[in-house]
Amino acid sequence: MAIEMATPSASRYERLRAQGGARLPDAGIAAREIVGGEFAQLRLAMFRALGDPNRFLVGELLRRHGALATTELEAALGIASSTLSHHLRVMEDARIVIPETVGGWTFWRLAAWPMVETLVPK
Repeated sequence: MAIEMATPSASRYERLRAQGGARLPDAGIAAREIVGGEFAQLRLAMFRALGDPNRFLVGELLRRHGALATTELEAALGIASSTLSHHLRVMEDARIVIPETVGGWTFWRLAAWPMVETLVPK
């Protein structure tokens, strides 16, 4: 008794198109258009940044308490200044946080950005 192997996805997609059920005229082009977009790259950087537990915690602290000084974040996370600096730089590059200098101290706040607002429960 022969075991029938699954049909490759390309031929299943073509069968779907032939039956009029496909919503994408060309699935490969649709995916490449998304990946090639600047906004998609920015969102991808944001998700990568928030994928790190320390950066996620920084985001949560800022969400719950508003702008916090770098020193407060160091104390809360219990990590070295250089490590926190790296995390904040990654988050800043991903447009998640914004630094503000006040009286010689650097305070960090969440960016008012639609994707961040989408992730923040009210």
